[in-house]
Amino acid sequence: MTHSEVGSRDGLSWDRRRDALILILRGVTFHTASRVALVVGTLLTVVNQGEVLLHGEQTAVTWVRVAFNYAIPYFVASIGYLAPLRRREPDPEDDDARLSAGEDPGARPGFSSGK
Repeated sequence: MTHSEVGSRDGLSWDRRRDALILILRGVTFHTASRVALVVGTLLTVVNQGEVLLHGEQTAVTWVRVAFNYAIPYFVASIGYLAPLRRREPDPEDDDARLSAGEDPGARPGFSSGK
């Protein structure tokens, strides 16, 4: 794969949450999300579990917490990576749709203009 293919997001559009989850599980977001998770997860672990780890008092619960410190930033970064690629149907309350229908695009939907 060339550098431009790796950095390209062509063909990654999605419209259902399930599709986004499949993209995440296939590793589409791995390069970006793993770097974020490594930095944020490490900081969270040091802040939240550092003393327990330094004193050797960790339990199974501690390691579950550490895993969440990395997993949550990974999924948040993945969602951030995929969010602009979401396909959406045109919103009927969109200004362009209302303008083409002859309505005032500045009017708030569901509110009377008082005329």
